[in-house]
Amino acid sequence: MPHISDSQLNILFSNIRKAASNYDYILLDSGAGANSTIINLLKRCDEKYFYSYSRTYIGNGCICIDEIFVPNSGKNLFPVIINKCSDEHDGIQAFEKLQTAVTHFLSTELVHLGSVNYSEEIRSSLIEQKLFINS
Repeated sequence: MPHISDSQLNILFSNIRKAASNYDYILLDSGAGANSTIINLLKRCDEKYFYSYSRTYIGNGCICIDEIFVPNSGKNLFPVIINKCSDEHDGIQAFEKLQTAVTHFLSTELVHLGSVNYSEEIRSSLIEQKLFINS
């Protein structure tokens, strides 16, 4: 995610607030990592859900939860969705590894909201820039 100034974020969230009455939820995908733009973006969000890759994001997941979620929420229970799983069991295992690390290092608990399985078909539709449902 490119660097976005505070004034640009203010404009973005002003427009989101204007549109919010037309929707039940507005989801923002911040991308991976925890740079200053993502931290400032997430600070402005009402709710935060941690979306983690199944195998590669355990260490960075702890960092993101510690830097973004814990100080800015006042909560110690965080919802997590595990992404790019081979199956449900893979998602549960990845969640349990993340939960173990977070409990040990941050004294924080996570809630597993579910998992999203990896799909080569969806990846191909993104590369080809075609709607998955049409292909």
